[in-house]
Amino acid sequence: MKLKLEIILLTTILLSILLFFIISNKQIVYGYGGRTKTIATPMCKSECEYADSYCKNNDLYICKDSNRDGCYEWVKIECKYGCKNGNCLKCEEKWKCSEWSPCINGKQTRSCIDLNNCGTEKNKPATEKDCKVEKEKKKKIEAKEKKRKAVPLGGTMILIFSLIILALVAGIIIWKRKK
Repeated sequence: MKLKLEIILLTTILLSILLFFIISNKQIVYGYGGRTKTIATPMCKSECEYADSYCKNNDLYICKDSNRDGCYEWVKIECKYGCKNGNCLKCEEKWKCSEWSPCINGKQTRSCIDLNNCGTEKNKPATEKDCKVEKEKKKKIEAKEKKRKAVPLGGTMILIFSLIILALVAGIIIWKRKK
């Protein structure tokens, strides 16, 4: 008997609370872990189902209770990069890079810019890489450097040799005149 009385009393209290919220146009929600379930709604008509969404003219419309009256209505959210399948699109990086620089000290570099100016570098291509000068190119470069270094030395040697010959010829001419 005591158990029946407690159940009747508890049921009466719960029904009274439910009736109070319905009459006062409030929403009763219960839940756990961030998920809720409505068990009583106010005296208004929702335009949509909670969390539904759609795109129109690159804007996102999402169903929610924006004015907290217990009724759901469509709320417009502007999407900076457009809308697709009920979600705002994110900026897509579009990179353009210069040609790789010559290989200097085992490194090559280049510069890259995002044509969409997203302000992110998630998909930015590499701007530096290791490199090796090919053996043939390296030999050609070394040969050019030797040649470049050899020319001034060779020119100096020819000049010295020419001055010695000129001095010898002048000496012979002067010696013959004295005789």
